[in-house]
Amino acid sequence: MLKLDDTHIDFIRSDIQSRGVTTDALIDDIVDHVCCLLEQQVREETEFKVVYTDIIQKFYGSSLSDIEKETQLLKHFKNYYAMRKTMLYSGLFATISLVVGLVLKFTHAAGAAALILSGIVVFSFLFLPLVVILKTRDQGPKRDMLLTVVGAICGMLFAMGTLFKIMYWPYANMLGIVAFFMMALAYIPIMFFTGIRNPETKTNSILTTFVLITGLGLVLTLMRSPEATHRYQLQRTAEYLEDERMLAMQQQLCDEMGMQQPRNRQEVQLDSLCVALKRMVLQLDMNQDSLPISMLNGTEPINDGPMQKTLRDDEQASASLQELQQAIEDYNKELQLDAKRTLPVSSALFMKGEMRTVDVLSALAKIRLALLLNREIRGNH
Repeated sequence: MLKLDDTHIDFIRSDIQSRGVTTDALIDDIVDHVCCLLEQQVREETEFKVVYTDIIQKFYGSSLSDIEKETQLLKHFKNYYAMRKTMLYSGLFATISLVVGLVLKFTHAAGAAALILSGIVVFSFLFLPLVVILKTRDQGPKRDMLLTVVGAICGMLFAMGTLFKIMYWPYANMLGIVAFFMMALAYIPIMFFTGIRNPETKTNSILTTFVLITGLGLVLTLMRSPEATHRYQLQRTAEYLEDERMLAMQQQLCDEMGMQQPRNRQEVQLDSLCVALKRMVLQLDMNQDSLPISMLNGTEPINDGPMQKTLRDDEQASASLQELQQAIEDYNKELQLDAKRTLPVSSALFMKGEMRTVDVLSALAKIRLALLLNREIRGNH
């Protein structure tokens, strides 16, 4: 057994410092452990450096300075490992929830909305914040920490924009646009200009920039421009106005044929509910009882808000919707007693999904048109 002297200890201390360990207390601890192992394993002076090299390599994975980083993390950030484990589990949970939720959504199975919602919330408010916290605690380059923070903010905005979109909440488009421009004007420039300064990361930074810009461009191609959106809304408004013109023409035809009055109580009730619901829709969407002249002329589109959900959330409108559904069932039962070839009334108002304001108005107009057509059929037989 070799007895270590000051020369050996000075050599060990100097080597540990050269490997990136700077904390005196940690150096003393490592020297003490190494000396104990050396005294047990070294028998002759000639074996010292060989055994020492073998022992010191067992203290670390990539470099000895990792021990100091871990020590600093444990000293200043006591919950580091618990938070890292939470980050990993939350990321796994968010990923599985989103994937399973999307599969259920495409198969129209129950539970899709809850899984997608929980996945996005966990990803945005647990996983990404933990990534930022753990990354900022790390002793890496400031460039990496800045990119992590900006990237996490972009990810949260994109995720929240998606959640707001599928839940038909306001400001969904605004969140997506902010995330898009933050990615294009902040994240990509920071990553590119800081990365090309380092020869080791120059090529990867350029390639990653190409991929990100191409990805943003592909996302942009899926979005409608404001002008295209305006034209689309004008087209849908024109389609609804055409439904109203057909309704007016059918009403005029029934009047000319002497069929001004409804045939029964169910028809009166159903028509009155449609008129009342139309008024509610206009009140909830525009705060007025009728369409303005600009919309009637087709120069201004009807608002594209999620009206079906708005009706369900409004107590009075929700009750009227239920009453309308019951009135349609009663009307169709009455039609079945008639031997004439009448048309049962149906409506997309009660289907799953979401209808915009113009869709609800058009659906109500189609119900009233079906009533007039059945009145004409009954009158001709």
